[in-house]
Amino acid sequence: FYFADFDFGRGDGWRENSGYEIWSLKGGLKQRFDDGSWWAVKSFYSNTGYGLPGGIYMQVPGAGGWKSRARKADDGSSHARNDVYGVSLSGMLALGDEQSLTADFAFRERQSESYDYLRYDVFTLVGKLKYAWETDANRFDLGTDLKLDVMDVNGFDPKTVSGGDNDFQRFCGALFARDEVKLGDAWSIFAGARGEWWWNTDEFDDHMRRGTESAPYRLGAAARHGT
Repeated sequence: FYFADFDFGRGDGWRENSGYEIWSLKGGLKQRFDDGSWWAVKSFYSNTGYGLPGGIYMQVPGAGGWKSRARKADDGSSHARNDVYGVSLSGMLALGDEQSLTADFAFRERQSESYDYLRYDVFTLVGKLKYAWETDANRFDLGTDLKLDVMDVNGFDPKTVSGGDNDFQRFCGALFARDEVKLGDAWSIFAGARGEWWWNTDEFDDHMRRGTESAPYRLGAAARHGT
């Protein structure tokens, strides 16, 4: 089967330059086979624009309390825009009546711009793989999941000659196993273990008045979970 969806919404906000407009498009396709196997592909795109009205202040500083004075947007020309799109591919392969192999892969990108100078891109890649063996009395799962995030930020403001560029990467992965013993229709006991690890890299280029500098930071960690 297949599906498609389109959404649109907008609002004026409650003061100047606080409105928004958003629209999105989604679609997908899925096919099933006689042995229980299936595959599916999905995709989406959304665009969002909204005002950034800034702080609230008195029209005449020092004249009366702020509740009795007219208030307006700090910067009526500021705005933000987000473009997000992604695609995913998943499927399940039946290995006889009791065993199966499931895989999921997804890609997503977000592009954002605000205040006419702050821009960043975020790329996300996800992969999952799981093997399952299920009988009337037992179910065993073994799998892994991986995720990679890449962020590129340009935060240099030419008006104030401040800020810089930041490149950030994060990778995390896991291995897991789980075994469940069914005790009738309502009860079961299970035991499992999961190991995870993370790796981060953060590099910042400073473009302020004192020149350009690069400062890399790296961090790694690992964890184990069991039940």
